[in-house]
Formats: sequence, structure tokens, C-alpha cells
Amino acid sequence: MKVQHSAAIEHQQAVEQAMRRWQVLAGVGMVWLAATAAAQAPYVAIEQRVDPQALAQVGLSPAQLQTLN
Repeated sequence: MKVQHSAAIEHQQAVEQAMRRWQVLAGVGMVWLAATAAAQAPYVAIEQRVDPQALAQVGLSPAQLQTLN
């Protein structure tokens, strides 16, 4: 059985600690991305964003626009 020197053991511990830090950072990043995606504005139908006058200018009624969608 080969005995490891303390420098090798310290290096191994430093590598393990760095890996744990990266795992924590990756976990925090995934939680942040999930929260950001959940906070996006919900879809708003085009009928709610366009007033009837604008629809009339292009010759569409709300019912026709719904049919096109």
C-alpha cells in the first residue's frame, strides 16, 4: 500500500472543494433560470393588444382575426 504525501492529499481536497463550489453554482443558476422563466409575462391575445379602430383600418373584425389565428 502506497502512502500519499500531505501535498497530494491537500491537492485532492482542493479539487473536491472546487467541484462542490461548481455544483452549488450550477444549482443556483438552474434555480435562477427556472424562476426567470416562470416570471415571464403571460401570453396576451392579439385582440387585447389591438384596438377596434386599428383592426378597422386594415379591414378586419375581431371575429376575422380570431379565425386567422
